[in-house]
Amino acid sequence: MVTFSLCPHMPFSLCISIPGLPSSSLSLCLSCFPLKRTPWKVELTLGTTVFLGSYLINQHNDVVLEYKRRNKLE
Repeated sequence: MVTFSLCPHMPFSLCISIPGLPSSSLSLCLSCFPLKRTPWKVELTLGTTVFLGSYLINQHNDVVLEYKRRNKLE
């Protein structure tokens, strides 16, 4: 028999466990956060990732062009 209980550690969460087994072997905690707006940390992380990715690709392209120019491949 599966039991459902509210998890005291986190708001808006639900713990599912099977009685008779150790609590660490089969338990699942589901969390749902009310996301009316994306948290600022997620926005900052995604923005930084996009910026660094585009910057590194641009730098790589510049290095490749410089290499080809120096070795007269283009």
